[in-house]
Amino acid sequence: MKRPPPLGQSGSKHAGGPVVAGQVAIARRQNFRRPPRLIAKALNQLPPVVESDATNAAELVDNLRWTRDNENLVSARSQMSGELGVLELSRSEFTQALDAFATVRVSGRMPPNVAERVLTTAELKNYVDENWSAPAVESDQSDTRGKDIRYLLARRLTREMHSDKAREYYPEGWRPRFDELVGALNAGWNESSRAKQRAKALFEAAYMARTNGMELLGTELAPDWFVHGGSFQEGLTWKIG
Repeated sequence: MKRPPPLGQSGSKHAGGPVVAGQVAIARRQNFRRPPRLIAKALNQLPPVVESDATNAAELVDNLRWTRDNENLVSARSQMSGELGVLELSRSEFTQALDAFATVRVSGRMPPNVAERVLTTAELKNYVDENWSAPAVESDQSDTRGKDIRYLLARRLTREMHSDKAREYYPEGWRPRFDELVGALNAGWNESSRAKQRAKALFEAAYMARTNGMELLGTELAPDWFVHGGSFQEGLTWKIG
């Protein structure tokens, strides 16, 4: 009996080696995707529970809580979403990670960290447009998550000189001030104007950046710490004396 050639050798009935290898690779990728899918499936079975809700509800699922720092209770939904976000980050699925963090009340620095420092501006904008549109956000006045991420995007776009795209993402109350800033900058950069007029316009823009820079341009985390109102409550690595 003739010994068959090694797997994958052409010219024989065993030439399916590359096909088999491809199937194995696909199976491995599918298994790699299995943990996030299982967590996401479990999350879909849990109702959204606000952190401030009472924990003595009649339904057991409403009572599922994790203990954090031995004292603070967080809902199972928030905890599982956070775990899912970390898992997606480890797999370089950055948009999915942000979605896991942002669609529930996951506190801390992780959501803005992903939004500002991991995703590109284009990726962040696409994510916001697809998941946090203005009509959907404005229809629910009790939930600030969509407004917060849209506001973060607005300031990032302005910092990166995309003011033509930024306006719609600002809260309604800050759009007039944003218009003033953009108008002053455009007047100051207009080379056809007289030097005195341009200098005056740029001075006005600088003054607005000094007085309302946090609200119009500030980063959510370092170096501006919009999340803390510019109080720099964490993240410092130096001291005087």
